Amino acid sequence: RFNQTLCSKELLRLIPRILGPALNRMNKFPRVIAGTMEQEISDLKSTVRFRQKRCMHVSLPVGHVQLTADQLRQNLVLAMNFIASLCPKGWGNIGGVHIKSSMGPSVD
Repeated sequence: RFNQTLCSKELLRLIPRILGPALNRMNKFPRVIAGTMEQEISDLKSTVRFRQKRCMHVSLPVGHVQLTADQLRQNLVLAMNFIASLCPKGWGNIGGVHIKSSMGPSVD
């Protein structure tokens, strides 16, 4: 039902003993509230997690229908630069990029 969870520092000390293994397997371990609750919620809404496994391709959302073309381009450039920073050879590891809507054909 929930994608992310937040907790205080005091509560975080108790969670690993009780729910740690299950939350780690589901990749839903809580984040500590560092600033205000509004800041943390805003950060969570604007954060995309990249999980890179053994496969040689990555699929990720970079926008939604209500974004302008400039906002979509900015999100795409940030995501591609981040993915390139994760690779050992940077952009040398990236062979191509395919952009597509959720139900439409891809654009190479």
